[in-house]
Amino acid sequence: MLQMMFKPGKIKQGLFLALLLTACAQVPRPQTIQATQPPATDELVMPQAIQNSKVFIQVSSTVVELGSTVSLYAVPQQLGLITREVTWKVVSGPGTVSGGKNATFTAPTTGSGQTILQATSTENSALTGQVALNLTPKTAGQDVIQLTTNVAFSYDIVSVHVTSTYEVVEVTASVPNGPSTTLSKTGTNLYSGNLPLKGLPRGEQRIWVKVKDVKGNQQIRLYQFIADRNPALNVDYSLDDPYLVAADFFPVNASCTDDSGSCRITVKRNTVPVLSGVGSVNGSVDMQAFAGQVYPVSVIADDPGGNTLKYDFQVYVPNASLNTKMLVPGTIYDVDATRVLYTKAVPNGTTKLKYRSFATGVDTTLTLPLNGVPIGGKLFPDGVIYRTRPLGGGISWLFDSRDPGTNLTPSGHNWYAVSGYYLAYRTNDSQTFLRNLQTNTTTFLGTGLTGDLAPNGRLVSAPKLTDGTHDVYPVSNSTGVAIALFDGTQQILLRNYRLNGKAEIGVDYAVNNGYAAYTDYDSNGNRQVWLRLPTGAKVRKTFTSVSNVIAALGPNGELIVRRLGPGDLYTIDTAGNEKPLGLITRPYFVKFVDGKWNIVIFNGVFEPKP
Repeated sequence: MLQMMFKPGKIKQGLFLALLLTACAQVPRPQTIQATQPPATDELVMPQAIQNSKVFIQVSSTVVELGSTVSLYAVPQQLGLITREVTWKVVSGPGTVSGGKNATFTAPTTGSGQTILQATSTENSALTGQVALNLTPKTAGQDVIQLTTNVAFSYDIVSVHVTSTYEVVEVTASVPNGPSTTLSKTGTNLYSGNLPLKGLPRGEQRIWVKVKDVKGNQQIRLYQFIADRNPALNVDYSLDDPYLVAADFFPVNASCTDDSGSCRITVKRNTVPVLSGVGSVNGSVDMQAFAGQVYPVSVIADDPGGNTLKYDFQVYVPNASLNTKMLVPGTIYDVDATRVLYTKAVPNGTTKLKYRSFATGVDTTLTLPLNGVPIGGKLFPDGVIYRTRPLGGGISWLFDSRDPGTNLTPSGHNWYAVSGYYLAYRTNDSQTFLRNLQTNTTTFLGTGLTGDLAPNGRLVSAPKLTDGTHDVYPVSNSTGVAIALFDGTQQILLRNYRLNGKAEIGVDYAVNNGYAAYTDYDSNGNRQVWLRLPTGAKVRKTFTSVSNVIAALGPNGELIVRRLGPGDLYTIDTAGNEKPLGLITRPYFVKFVDGKWNIVIFNGVFEPKP
């Protein structure tokens, strides 16, 4: 007995299979194959597809035993449908049907004849489809071979569930005038194999499944389906990173094609449709209400059968307090006074590493040895130190752009830092080295070391931070946690011991060029930011009713602070003047470059407005 319990699946490159089965009243129920009989002639049941283009219907079996159930699945065929749900009803005959897109028909315990079911789209009542089911008395005994089947098509893998009284010796699947394969046992009663279906033309297709047992009994069943690929979607953004910087209006220029001949594009801001068009769309999404936020925008293509392809973007809308210095088509790794280092995906699937000149806007593409994929990089005055890994994954390598033929870490590394003309890195066997990028000499520092690297090559381990001469770090005793400065000769407490005092690295303390920023508590228990000058004087920098923490410290005592609660950023210049930068909620990094703060957010470099 054949019972097909089939649900559509996606296969490689977007091929969608929707089985179209209907009862054929002339086709008798397959007879039971008895093991005591001689090997039987191949049985054949050939259900015929429903000839309508409004609703595709599939059914696990069109011959239904009294008192049993069968599974149904329906897909309305029209552009622009959202849920593609259906309602079912019994048009004629006995039995009941329940469910929506996935439904169940329950046959009565007595009776005979035929039941006709109808599925109607909940979004467009003009879209209907019908399927006829033949009722038959319940069979006594058990078939020798049963294809009680989830015939699943996924990524070119065909899987068949088979139960048999005797040992199964062969299971094959084939497409008429097309590929065929022998399925191997991959689990209990499960047989699977590779059958390349993605190359089939769009439209109604067939797959034969044949099972033989050790006694010579065999079953052959025909599965009919619709081959329908996902639409192709082209969006005019070539980023390898789904995060984008946009102005008040986010432009979207997209087009789609489909093997059905028609497709629709819908653009959504979060979940709200804002643009749509058949075949293409060219417009702008209003993002003015989301300044300072990261907000999702989706571009979706769908075809009449409900197959979809979607590109998701996280769009950052700059605050009014920021000037856009430069946007690049990729993920930014670093900036300095003259360049921005970034990665760029290209159509052939490889990823390039480039730096762009702020002055000319011209890109320089770096050589990536050993077919490596860039995964990080840092600028230094004469070049770039960058990380790559093999295309298939694995260890990470370090290279100097001035000599890309030399792999600095052939056995791999798991940490690195660049500051001034120095590179520090730790190899996969936990050996830490310091490389002078002017003399190209390398010195062994010790085992397992990582931390903060200063421009003069001094490396200190966390939780310390250093500018090469001065170190800042937390200290603790039985009375609490303090923040201290080591000035090269002695330890000086910047903040006294406080029970449960906060001392987070880079947030509650920082050091740069002899200036040390730190947080201390006011009389209300809020953290305020203070600055110790090279002269030894201490100056309070924030005076608010909420806590403040350090976001960045410049070489002359310039500060960016974050105000806890609202989370807004503020700049504080050397004279103590404070300006708001607004809310920047997603990952960013800040560098003080050529006398100005540079704030990097996704693929953009920004400067605070004067």
